[in-house]
Amino acid sequence: MTIYLCVTAKQVVPTPFCQSIIASVTDAVDTLEQTVSGSVSFDINATSRKLTLGLRDILESTFLPTLVPKLITDSPTITVHSQQVTWPEIEPLLVAKELDLVIDVLVPTSKEIQSQFICNERFVVICASKNPYLKKVSMQAYADAYHTLVMLKDSKLDSVELALAQHNLQRKVTLQCEHYFAAADVVSLGVICYSLCQSVMPTS
Repeated sequence: MTIYLCVTAKQVVPTPFCQSIIASVTDAVDTLEQTVSGSVSFDINATSRKLTLGLRDILESTFLPTLVPKLITDSPTITVHSQQVTWPEIEPLLVAKELDLVIDVLVPTSKEIQSQFICNERFVVICASKNPYLKKVSMQAYADAYHTLVMLKDSKLDSVELALAQHNLQRKVTLQCEHYFAAADVVSLGVICYSLCQSVMPTS
């Protein structure tokens, strides 16, 4: 049995255990009183937590430069953790609350997962000036060209493949790797094309 107060002949003295928890108990009572009176307020600046995002690395370059400065200004106690997830992982991780938010192309999920359209993304084709694709630029020429694909090993399709499928086309992926620097080095050799989000391209 835990004793919270010790009664002496002259006064009631809180035990060391009582002294250690009194601050927490006081806060809890204050919160309860505010709840009953309807005066509870939420201050995001006083909230400390980690926001876990599911972002492919190419999307990190698009969204994090906008998101992080706003968080520092509006909610400096929140930290952001970004990690890559494959499409099959999205729903299980959201349901398990291991992810708070995923930004990606729309993929089939159950009714438990809510989604909202954010933006359209345009892609550009990167290739060396001597690449045969440049001799006749067309959708069919793009599909016939050799391509490199940067993707996590467990992923099966990407947004370019989905867009091509709408035109009954399929491109020829000669190289699939997990790092953009490696893909860029191969593209510079002059034979392979690489499709990249326009938003991450240099502006000058």
